[in-house]
Amino acid sequence: MQELRGKASSSRQKADEARASQAASTSQNKVLESLTKLRNAGRINGFHVSSSDSVFCSCQLTALQGRLGSLGTIPDKYDVAISTACGALHNLVVDTVEQGQACIEYLRSQNIGRASFIVLEKLTATKALEKMKTPEDVPRLFDLIKPKEARFLPAFYKGVGNTLVAENLEQANRIAFGGQSRWRVVTLAGQLIDSSGTMSGGGTQVAKGGMSSKLAAESVSPDVLRRYEKESTDATQRLEAALQDIREIEATLETLTRAGPQTDMNLDKLNLDIQNGMKRIAEAEKRVRDLK
Repeated sequence: MQELRGKASSSRQKADEARASQAASTSQNKVLESLTKLRNAGRINGFHVSSSDSVFCSCQLTALQGRLGSLGTIPDKYDVAISTACGALHNLVVDTVEQGQACIEYLRSQNIGRASFIVLEKLTATKALEKMKTPEDVPRLFDLIKPKEARFLPAFYKGVGNTLVAENLEQANRIAFGGQSRWRVVTLAGQLIDSSGTMSGGGTQVAKGGMSSKLAAESVSPDVLRRYEKESTDATQRLEAALQDIREIEATLETLTRAGPQTDMNLDKLNLDIQNGMKRIAEAEKRVRDLK
């Protein structure tokens, strides 16, 4: 039963994620889809998306399509922190200014929507990209990012700078205001203290989903989706059949359990009859001997 439940749950999740990916691609991806078609047609080069951004991505990553956030990974523990501290995760990445302008002009002319772009040629690698000593040895958000390609590192640094990650607000305040240098600090819960000293975040709603610990999965084709749905249906049917077998076995067990006391009583009566019969046999055998 555990094996069947696991297979049914896994196959159902795969099918749900694939369906959600298709829905996300249809309803939330007009800008990206249009630019990707333009790129695939050879009309623009240097427009960067993840491997699955042109069609689908997994359910967990639907909000990341075509953004800087889909071009790198970060441990899930820091999802809220980077989603809070790096608004640039929503920006699209191009190589040159001309490519960015071509994308903007295309979006404007087709009345598709708006988008912000990060131009890689305008960013230069500096020593700031190297690891640095931090107060209380807390991690620097930038150092936690693993880019899909090393050339995207300046883009991520532009987004997060030297933002540090604190375990809680108490540590964040201590780091931000405790020394001569002012640091930009974000907590794991999403409170942000800017280098100017202003604080934001908190409350019941926190930013999350900006980056994942895994790069977006490969595209899910309609044929693959149909296969996932069939696997899910088959696994569910096998699970239902096993559940029906168990229900029948449990019903039989309950019947036998209820019959147990009556069976014990019948056995006692039979044992008593056997004992009486043996006594009568012994008496009869003695009488036979006496008569002989």
